Amino acid sequence: MRLTRFTDFAVRVILYLATHEDRLCSIGEIAQAHGISQNHLMKVVSGLAAAGFVQSLRGRGGGIRLARPAAEINARALVRHTVKTGSILSDAANASWRRPAEWRVSSGRRWKISF
Repeated sequence: MRLTRFTDFAVRVILYLATHEDRLCSIGEIAQAHGISQNHLMKVVSGLAAAGFVQSLRGRGGGIRLARPAAEINARALVRHTVKTGSILSDAANASWRRPAEWRVSSGRRWKISF
């Protein structure tokens, strides 16, 4: 399944925050870690915050973090939220099939996710 760039960035943000649950992270830090434009990530994070996936704190000492523990975040719901309705990818995300996926993050943790 091919994901949109927006979905790819959203998954990267969630995985980065999941590996840094002990502190607030900045958009700039995530952008630098993944080589992504900070402006693109601001739009992605705004959407994730509005949907309740992340919590953002403004001002000095602010940043972003997961809105709930990583184990409670549903990858299928994340993909559904980030894929536009009516697209081919949206139809694939809403399909009844399930395909397990495994992502490894830099800390060595594994995240098994099924869509």
